[in-house]
Amino acid sequence: AALAAGALRLFEGPRGVEDSTGYLDHSLAAARRLWELSNAPERVSDGPTALQLDRAPAVRFDRVSYSYPSDDGTVLDDAVTDVTLEVPAGGHMILVGHSGSGKSTLVQLLLRYDDPRSGSVTLDGEPISDFTLDSLRHKVVAVSQRNQLLNASIAENLRLGAPNATDAELWKALETAGLASEIREMPDGLATGVGQNGSALSGGQSQRLCLARALLMSPRVLVLDEFTANLNTALEDQIRAALAEWTDELTVIEVTHRLRATEFADVVAVIDRGRVVLSGPPSEVTRDVIEDHFFGAVDS
Repeated sequence: AALAAGALRLFEGPRGVEDSTGYLDHSLAAARRLWELSNAPERVSDGPTALQLDRAPAVRFDRVSYSYPSDDGTVLDDAVTDVTLEVPAGGHMILVGHSGSGKSTLVQLLLRYDDPRSGSVTLDGEPISDFTLDSLRHKVVAVSQRNQLLNASIAENLRLGAPNATDAELWKALETAGLASEIREMPDGLATGVGQNGSALSGGQSQRLCLARALLMSPRVLVLDEFTANLNTALEDQIRAALAEWTDELTVIEVTHRLRATEFADVVAVIDRGRVVLSGPPSEVTRDVIEDHFFGAVDS
């Protein structure tokens, strides 16, 4: 870094040299982190079989317990403990709970970013560890409130998930995501640039664009992790109603803290401190029941 800064001093004023040295330090730190990531041991390995699903599967967590690994090898407390949940094929399950309760941990285990310490996660009764990671993550697709968009057009971002998708297929996915009418009003339509990380779009538009991209991948399990964070209630209801028409194709698992969303579910599960404390149909696990459990502390 010192040699590089010395060379730059021949061509730049002192301020430019200071800036460039700072950038170089950041670049070296990023390079070290990339090396660590690329050389880190695999946390999970491919299963022997490619996942083939032509319809929505049943999803089951069977007595799942998991704790995150620590850097120094010490044993951490469980993030989830003895969790058993099932959503029927084509069903919609909503997971409700405070931040840090274990909801997103279950999502990560379903996507197999790690394996549970005990218990199993299955699709139609088959352990997900039996499947190759690539095939699993093409059939189980997640949409969160933080998604990556390239500095490219709307169409190009959509086709990241389905390179051969036709314009008609793009519009169909955008209709389901509640975004088609807004894009049609844009002068460049599908050719509209989204900006760096979606900066040319609103937060809600970015989320819906990522939902449309996920649908174009033809998943069989769709995970929605706080995807309505930037949506108003009318638009939220519109999208859920549209997704309900995909029941033959999609099993939906939604993570949320909005209790009003539970009325759209087939199964509602309340997670508290890593454990399932309430589970059942929305007629039983009502908003009032959930609020009673949390003493009114969960946001509505």
